Formats: sequence, structure tokens, C-alpha cells
Amino acid sequence: MASERWEYKVVTVTPSIWGEFRPDEVAERLNIEGEARWELVNALLYGVVVTLFLKRPR
Repeated sequence: MASERWEYKVVTVTPSIWGEFRPDEVAERLNIEGEARWELVNALLYGVVVTLFLKRPR
């Protein structure tokens, strides 16, 4: 059985100029990445900065 190979990407979504967490910006970024076949594996919220961990088949 051949194992599938993956490509990984880490994306950081920073807060607005006012330091606000913007869920709509995170959703917009996920939609953009999803159109390029990236799949969300995990997300980390640190303060108001969101880090997205994505993968897709090679």
C-alpha cells in the first residue's frame, strides 16, 4: 500500500489595526486556502493572533 504524500502550510492571521480579533477575516482566509485545495488540520489562537495549519496532497 502506497502512503499518501502531503504538503503543509502555516498561515498567520493577524488582528486588525485596532488589535481586534476578526473571525470574518479568518473565515475569508480559510475560504481562499480551501479553493487552492488546502485543508485545515489545526488552528491555534494566541491572544488575538490565529495560526492556521493546513495540508493538501502533493
